[in-house]
Amino acid sequence: MNDRELTELKNRARQGDADAQYELGLFYDGADNYDETEAFGLFLLAAERGDNDAQLKVAELTKLL
Repeated sequence: MNDRELTELKNRARQGDADAQYELGLFYDGADNYDETEAFGLFLLAAERGDNDAQLKVAELTKLL
């Protein structure tokens, strides 16, 4: 993902786009960009907006705690 795409994704996520929040969560959950707290927060926001993939991810991550 290039800088422009990342900026657009962040903007969409800030505007409440659940798909963008989930995708950005995956970005921060990746090895090169790992930020567990940021990723979980984004997954949680997307899950609260009804994103099924994010709901599953939150469930998986909370089982690990």
